[in-house]
Amino acid sequence: MGGNTGAKLARLGIEYELCCDENPEDKPEEYFNTAIVLTDGAKYALNVWTYDFAWTTWLENEEQGFTHGPDLLVSSITRPDLERTARMLIATGALRETWRVHRRRKWQAPPRSSASRVFAMKRRAGMFPMRIELTTGEAYVLSVCSYAYAWSQGPGVRPGASFMVCPDVFVASTEQADLERLANELVAAQSLRKEWRVRPSRKS
Repeated sequence: MGGNTGAKLARLGIEYELCCDENPEDKPEEYFNTAIVLTDGAKYALNVWTYDFAWTTWLENEEQGFTHGPDLLVSSITRPDLERTARMLIATGALRETWRVHRRRKWQAPPRSSASRVFAMKRRAGMFPMRIELTTGEAYVLSVCSYAYAWSQGPGVRPGASFMVCPDVFVASTEQADLERLANELVAAQSLRKEWRVRPSRKS
């Protein structure tokens, strides 16, 4: 986890507000981008979904078996509730470094390859890391969570739950064969992200 717990929320930018300002008849979307700007100048960009939109998306992708997750699931998209969530993320140090806005070089996807080995690290009922090793020698680690577990953490099951920091990928099944299929589909679609890549250790 990243985040500067010494800084405070300076500004919260919400994409759907810009849309509705231009056309007041538009209703806020159930998915949008938001920017969290801290008093120390750090800026974080997040993709946010409501739990209801997430559930609809999971049902639409049920046959595929997986969905790229947003950064955050929320139960309410009102500005006061989103500001409260942002302050909680800051206070608990839950702002991820991968959300931080940096000037970056253009990411080059790895060459076409295939997953030579896929295994779940510290597999448990909730969210867990999965490591994908390619035939090229590269390795990637991403967080995975089942649809069922994510839904069990939402307000429909746990009254009062306001948000959930999401995994990199939601999956219908956490069985080994299904995780291997997911890995090969991510590789084939060149969907492995730069921030998932494991940096090779330097030899002494």
